Amino acid sequence: MTDIPRFKVVGTAKMKWLWFEVYDAILRTPTGAYQVDQWPLSLDLTYKQNISAEQLIQSTIEDWQRQKISYSADWTAKLKLIWPDIASQDQLILYVDEARISHFFFNKKFIGSINDPLFSTAFTAIWLSKNTIKPAQRNQLIGINP
Repeated sequence: MTDIPRFKVVGTAKMKWLWFEVYDAILRTPTGAYQVDQWPLSLDLTYKQNISAEQLIQSTIEDWQRQKISYSADWTAKLKLIWPDIASQDQLILYVDEARISHFFFNKKFIGSINDPLFSTAFTAIWLSKNTIKPAQRNQLIGINP
């Protein structure tokens, strides 16, 4: 895996915590439309704040726990190996292929994959599930105008 596919934009959203912008998100699919459990897709996150890899992983775990999504310690161990610390304007991209393998890119360079279809579903649920903590942003990402 060396290249990020050039998909069509489904939607965009600004993610904020209190009054701070945390990142801009863009959801893309081959058709420019989103359907639940349809792959491939990509999720581009452009960060507005410095965030350590450990903070990213902890936030991911908290989202899974809040949504009552079962997750594997193996996933978090792999994320610790893959994810770097993030600085403002860095981009982290998730590309999930047709086989639901998750490929991560940091500033458009491939940094690692997680070959577990359950991970792809659990990880994208953070943004795309009806149980997301940010339903208005979810609707923007999946192309539903609130």
